[in-house]
Amino acid sequence: MASITALQLVNRVNLFRREPTVSAFTTDESAATLNALNMAIEDILGTRRWDFDLRHDGQLTTRPYLDIDGISSWVKGSTTVVLGETDGFVVADIAGDYVTRLIPTGDTEYPNTPFRLDTYNSVSGVQASVNMATPAPKTASVTGARLIYSEYLLPDTVREVIRVSYQEDEINLDLLSSGAEFSEWIPNSGVDDGEPQVMAIGGYDEATHDVDDDVAPKLRAIVWPVPDDEYIINYSYYYRHPELSATTDVLEGVPQGIVNDIVAQATSFMGMVWDSNFAMAHLGDMAQMQATMKNRSLAGGATGRHTVRPWGTKNSRVQFQAGFPNKVIGS
Repeated sequence: MASITALQLVNRVNLFRREPTVSAFTTDESAATLNALNMAIEDILGTRRWDFDLRHDGQLTTRPYLDIDGISSWVKGSTTVVLGETDGFVVADIAGDYVTRLIPTGDTEYPNTPFRLDTYNSVSGVQASVNMATPAPKTASVTGARLIYSEYLLPDTVREVIRVSYQEDEINLDLLSSGAEFSEWIPNSGVDDGEPQVMAIGGYDEATHDVDDDVAPKLRAIVWPVPDDEYIINYSYYYRHPELSATTDVLEGVPQGIVNDIVAQATSFMGMVWDSNFAMAHLGDMAQMQATMKNRSLAGGATGRHTVRPWGTKNSRVQFQAGFPNKVIGS
């Protein structure tokens, strides 16, 4: 597998275009070339499943739910509430690579309703000021509340999850419609908690974050039931290569033949946009065609695959029936 720097890639495109090589990205043309390469990487790698992009090192650590003393400010129509906790709050109790939801367990009307926390203003001492997605439905002093963490945002490098496990046991992996709501997947958030049995992947979302921060959406994972402890979930996934920006940034783990197609695709972009040579479109078509043929060859055909049976059992497939098996969400 090839490892090649952004500078080397830019200079390979320059050689195709009969332009001088560069040592830094200081001109508009070199910046445009780098942009063309990032576009080509997404076109060639991001639109296909490649075996060399399959990773088995994904890990997600869940957060246990947190019972707190109550809500000291709960005013009808307001989206800002103040939470109290005798043992003190830290930022991780409110925000991280997850969505935090608040259940006012001490309220008589909404003891099982999870209110989404979008942002927070401050976390200090024994109080936290947070902003909910919807206004408070009533004015009240709530004696008890629970913060739950079931929705996690995966790293930008995770393009598609294909398998999950907890301890040594594979658990259910469900793929959700991007429009699936939290309540569709976690209908009893105040009741169901324990070890992970299902992880559902689908849609993009923003984590609960500081109100002054600007966060980008990431791929969403929902864990059922609501975690009551720190559990490590392992997952396999297809890797998304990060964008190249510095001269020393590296495109790693890509076979040389695919690197050639990426360079050809980027050269096509530059030829059309920068040189106004629209005949270069044929080079782009050729790169796409070659990448498709290599993808079929490198990924392997269905006839070359076989089912690996769980060790110690004669069944070709073990079905897990807890949770929501075979339920179509959000359709």
